[in-house]
Amino acid sequence: MVLVTVPSWRDEVRVKRKLTRQELFDATIYLHNLILFEVLKINYKAYVAKAKGQIDSFGEQWTPLHEKTIKWKRRKKLLYSGKVAINIRYRKLLKALKPNKFVNGRYVPSPNQQVTITSRSIRFEVTIEYAEAVDNVRPIFIEDMGTCVKIAMKKSIPQYQRY
Repeated sequence: MVLVTVPSWRDEVRVKRKLTRQELFDATIYLHNLILFEVLKINYKAYVAKAKGQIDSFGEQWTPLHEKTIKWKRRKKLLYSGKVAINIRYRKLLKALKPNKFVNGRYVPSPNQQVTITSRSIRFEVTIEYAEAVDNVRPIFIEDMGTCVKIAMKKSIPQYQRY
């Protein structure tokens, strides 16, 4: 599970007139949906990089698999892009971490995702039964979520300003 407190965006965005309380609430929820979508895209890219044994854009890398595990995965043909990958067996967790859709100003979660967005925070959870156990061994979410949110916010602001 990831719980993100989103920093104030009012200094980043200029509006032509003062917003009503409802307009401000709607605008904040829209922005938080945009930020979540961007965070999930960034996290998914980082997860795939770490699964391939690479260092992600945040400098994080998972410990390599044991040689016995690599041989077992090859024998069972549990490959990702033709190679043995870390934390990818049947791709259920990978699919749960993949961003779904952004429709009508809202992020639409996929079946194995649970999302709660408020005016102050974003809560994202993977509802696969073994996700927490996997996360304890090799974190499935970026550890530096504060930096990730700042990057996502910078990517979201231009689209938000068109709103």
